[in-house]
Amino acid sequence: YQVGGSSTWQTYLTYAQRSGTVNINMADFAGLDPGENLRLRVRYNNSGTAVYSDILPISTTRCSPQVVNFSSSDTSCSYTPPTDGSFTLTFNRPLDSTINEEITTISLYNDGPDNVINTTDDVLISSLFNQTYAGTTYTWPAGLAPDTYRVEYQTGGANTLDEYMPISIGPGPAMTFNSTWTDVNCFGENTGSINITAGGGTPPYEYLIPEISPNRISFAGTSVLIPNLTAGTYTVRVYDSNNCTERN
Repeated sequence: YQVGGSSTWQTYLTYAQRSGTVNINMADFAGLDPGENLRLRVRYNNSGTAVYSDILPISTTRCSPQVVNFSSSDTSCSYTPPTDGSFTLTFNRPLDSTINEEITTISLYNDGPDNVINTTDDVLISSLFNQTYAGTTYTWPAGLAPDTYRVEYQTGGANTLDEYMPISIGPGPAMTFNSTWTDVNCFGENTGSINITAGGGTPPYEYLIPEISPNRISFAGTSVLIPNLTAGTYTVRVYDSNNCTERN
């Protein structure tokens, strides 16, 4: 065999390897780097005279990097459709800049109607082309809804399509709130009040009562009392730090 542009022939199998089938592994060839070309020939011994077969040229392609880990971020809010979930894949090696390597295709699927990943009803969410990443991590660039996903990807365009699964993105923590109120004591007074209690979600919280102020007002802890209210109808909304509110 010859590796790359070498003109020197190296021995892969010694004399008397008479099997009709030989399994060849790229790792067996000393000095063969990923992406280099390889040339093979067979030497026969015919009555003491060396006879050679035709030369078989082989083009090698570097295997796609392998996913060794992933991290994911759940969506901010619990209700549908929050689409700010994300995930990052960690590969076992960087892209090879010496050959301008890139992810030629990367496709994202969700688990489809049967909620089982990698079955015939998986749904293609998106396909991206000619993607790169720095170091060993790649982050899916678009926000995602809560779901279970799998990724198919390939670098170089001629190597085997790889996949990684499952990637789970969950909903953010649900938040709830309730409000109680106290009526005014007498007609025309401002002795009414509203008490707001919030929970879940991601504190701290803000409340909005448009009839009092067009602006949100933050409060510490999980409850706040709004005093000195006149008789009337008030609309209460509460938000957490991710701009999520109660939906039911």
